[in-house]
Amino acid sequence: MKVAEKAVSNTIYLLTNWFVLTLLSFLYWVIAGKMLLPDEYGKVTTAYQIMFLIGSLANLGLGVAVSKLVPEFIAKKQEKKIPTLIKFSLKISLTSALSLSLFILLISNLIIEHLELDVYSIILIIIGIVSAQLSSFFSNVWYGYQIMRKILANNVINQAVKLSTAALLLYLGFKHLGPISALTLSYLTSFILYFNRKFIRDGIKFNTKKVFFNYAIPAFLANLAWCIFNNTQYILLNLFKTAFVTGIFAVAFLISSQVAIIPQILSRALFPLISGLSVNKEKEKQSKLISLALRYSLLIGIPLVLFFISFNKPLILIFARSEYLGASRLFLLLAPGALFFGLGRLFLVNIYAIGKSRIYRNISILVSLSYLFLSFFLIRQLADYGLAIAYLVTSLIFFSFSIFSFKKEVKIEFEWRDLGKIFISLLIPFLILYLLDILNIHTILKFVLAAIAGLLYLLGLKITKFYSSEDKRVVFLLVEKLRLKGLEKIIKIFM
Repeated sequence: MKVAEKAVSNTIYLLTNWFVLTLLSFLYWVIAGKMLLPDEYGKVTTAYQIMFLIGSLANLGLGVAVSKLVPEFIAKKQEKKIPTLIKFSLKISLTSALSLSLFILLISNLIIEHLELDVYSIILIIIGIVSAQLSSFFSNVWYGYQIMRKILANNVINQAVKLSTAALLLYLGFKHLGPISALTLSYLTSFILYFNRKFIRDGIKFNTKKVFFNYAIPAFLANLAWCIFNNTQYILLNLFKTAFVTGIFAVAFLISSQVAIIPQILSRALFPLISGLSVNKEKEKQSKLISLALRYSLLIGIPLVLFFISFNKPLILIFARSEYLGASRLFLLLAPGALFFGLGRLFLVNIYAIGKSRIYRNISILVSLSYLFLSFFLIRQLADYGLAIAYLVTSLIFFSFSIFSFKKEVKIEFEWRDLGKIFISLLIPFLILYLLDILNIHTILKFVLAAIAGLLYLLGLKITKFYSSEDKRVVFLLVEKLRLKGLEKIIKIFM
């Protein structure tokens, strides 16, 4: 399969995977938001953050190293090294997960006292940590093999388990313990589905210490930084403010963070390809792939920012109760912050893919410390609004450092005048969205008119001659892969 076709295939599976995860995960949080009060909802998000944080750290960067090295070994025709790599990595990371779980158990009294959790939540968190580590590790193995359909199938099943279990336990009156139990069970289910005995068969021995020090340690330090960035925000809000404030921010962040989805999907779709291309230093192909990813991220991401800002209250009411409407004031900061974060991530993960693991580590630590520093002071002064400001500022820093560092290694072929064409095409749609925000009309009608505004945006792009022959080739390749050839005539109207 050609690189372009593989990129499109990866994107399709990962986009579908995102849709499934978003839909079922949102339903999970919607059920929690509708059936729990803000303080109970805050306990669920805090437990989730602890579980995910420790579970991710337990891999010690070896999961990321595996996802990079598996496609490299395949490109070099050294597949027999892969089982050795997996067994070495699993042995260390599982030991780490068990040790961290024991540590959580030892400090459980402090957690109960300061984070408003109970002993049952702690037990579920400990089981979840080990399950999350195993699930995350084997997910990286399948990802390195670029068998994205396996990742999609797994997530459909484990998310369905999480959703149904949470709904049942909440109905039975388990309150916050229901969603936490469901989360733990979903991680356990995911591990069982990902595990395959062929991954731990005998393989060719090689210098695994080099893997650990050259790739795993930088990735671990970067992951530690990103875990602080992504997961301590709720813990800080809980410590300095209340579970109620944490719940409000959590809903706003959960919804607005979806703005970053396109650059994040594209970064994941391209990572194993960029890694494989780095074997023969095919920088021209790497440049083309990343440049197209940046182009499509801006093409879709900028109108998404406008949509999320304009429709913040209807979106909140879809996914939570009216008590959470106070979160609407945060969208003006969180939505553009999410786009810059996604663009920064697009370049950063592929800095690691081309083998610059130390640059990846340094940027990650810098961005995380910036966020932690800003959050610490702004939360005390402005509560959740201060945290939103910290997120936007840090995302801008992240994007700036990532794109500059990547451009030093691989050229980016992006026509910045195309950015002007995007904004020109958005003038009329923006006016429509602005009017919809202030007019008192039915929510369903608002979404219908917003869809019409989206079509006008596409026509504007055609009028401004935004689309290139490469864009058309990618779109029709996507249509072919999805077997939607009946849409070709409609697509030609807008391109």
